[in-house]
Amino acid sequence: MNSPDPTDGSDPNEVADLVAKLHSECATQLIQLAWAIVRDWGLAADAAQETFALFAQKCRTIPPDQRRGWLFKTVQFQALNLRRSQQRSNQLLDRLREQPTQYQIKNTLQNPAQDTDHQEQIEQLRKSILALPFEQQQIVQLRIAEERGFAEIAAQLNLPLGTVLSRMRLALEKLRRSLPNDEA
Repeated sequence: MNSPDPTDGSDPNEVADLVAKLHSECATQLIQLAWAIVRDWGLAADAAQETFALFAQKCRTIPPDQRRGWLFKTVQFQALNLRRSQQRSNQLLDRLREQPTQYQIKNTLQNPAQDTDHQEQIEQLRKSILALPFEQQQIVQLRIAEERGFAEIAAQLNLPLGTVLSRMRLALEKLRRSLPNDEA
């Protein structure tokens, strides 16, 4: 005889209990699977967390005998999305380092000795961006490199506009603090 589906009712505690049960059973394996894709334990944990958040929203529509498989398939997609986003961020940072700005060109023509200093400043900025939490790096990359508006970023990431604006503000504050005053 089949056991009753704990998510048939509308009780949110039943969903929370199911998520907690599956989390205790599968979280370690999901994180390991995500790590195999992203090669970063923090990003792997983020992929697993996002998977469980999606599962909590959709568990009522997933047949009970397919839930574990759904979790493993979804964590793969989440990890791949994080990896792609990380790769885009790295490409942005590489372009920042390689692409001369008008300031660089002007100063190089006036004083070639300053070119080395400017390259060091760009490298410091690159390192500072990499030191940001992933969520803030993502916003900076979409806003600056891909020149997207905040509303578009919010829609793409399925986040409230206020969250996107806060993450950008926090990222800029951290970048300002990480650079010497004359570079900021």
